Amino acid sequence: MHQWVNFPYHKENELPFQGKYLFAVGGYHCFDNGCPNWGTADPQKGRFIGDCMGDLVITYTDGEADCIPLIFGYTLWFHSVWMENPAPFFGEEANGSLVADLRSALALKGAWEGEKQSAFCIALPQKDIQSICIVPDSQKEGTPVFCGAYIADEMGEKLSDGEVLVDTGDSFFAEHLVKTADPYPEKCRSALERIGYALHTFDVDFESVPPYSADEVSTYPTFCGDSFAEIASRVVWHNMRNLLSRTDEDGFIHTSYQNAPSWRYDGFGPYVAKANSYFDSFY
Repeated sequence: MHQWVNFPYHKENELPFQGKYLFAVGGYHCFDNGCPNWGTADPQKGRFIGDCMGDLVITYTDGEADCIPLIFGYTLWFHSVWMENPAPFFGEEANGSLVADLRSALALKGAWEGEKQSAFCIALPQKDIQSICIVPDSQKEGTPVFCGAYIADEMGEKLSDGEVLVDTGDSFFAEHLVKTADPYPEKCRSALERIGYALHTFDVDFESVPPYSADEVSTYPTFCGDSFAEIASRVVWHNMRNLLSRTDEDGFIHTSYQNAPSWRYDGFGPYVAKANSYFDSFY
C-alpha cells in the first residue's frame, strides 16, 4: 500500500497515515550549477560537493520532527553540468577511489545517470505524519527542488501515480537507505570530504608549500617570504612557460593551450578533460 503526496504537504481533513518508507522525488537545486558565471567570493552563492542547502522536514502528529539534510553528493545533486560526464568521475581521467566514494555516498537513485528526476528513500518511524516540507538553508541562495514523495509500507512495488515512476524494488534504495536516527552518517560525510579535498582548495593547502629551486625560476621574477610567496613564484613560472608554449612562430597566441581542461564558468569541482575551449581563438 502506498500514497503520493505533493510538497509541501500538510494534513488537514485527511485521516492520519503512516508508512515504513518515504521516497522523496526530485533531488536537484533551483540553481543547477556550482556558482554564478565567472565564479563568486560570496559563500551564499557557492554550491559545492558537501554543501548543505536545506532540510527535508517531516513533522508527526505528536509534535516531533525529523530533519534530513539536503547535501550535494548525498541527498542532492547537479544535473546540467553533470551531463558532460566530467572527470575525475568519467573518461580516461576517472579516479576509481573518487568514483567509489561518490557512488557510495550519493543516495539519489537516477542522479548518477543524469535522469531529470531522482529519488532517495527514508526509513520512517511508525508515527502518523502531520506535514512534510523543504526548508532551504538561510545561509544559501535558492532552494532544493523536490516535488513530492511516495509513502509506502513495503519495498518492491513500481510506484507511478505521482510525478515519476519509482521502482522501489531496486536494490539501490536498500543499499542507500537514509535513516532518521542517523540522517547523515559518518561514512557519507567522510566520502564527500575526501572528494572535496581532491577537487577544491582549502586553507590547509596553503600551509606547507615546498619551495622551487633557483634553477627552475631563475629566468622569471620570484617572490620571497611565506607559502603565499612560493605559490606566487609558481604562478609566474607556470604562466610564463604556458604563454611561450602556446605562442606560434607567427605571433598567434592560443587563448587556451591544446587539450586544456575546463571547469566551465559555473562549475563545481569536476571538470571536462581536454575541452579545448579556446585553443583556436585569440582574445
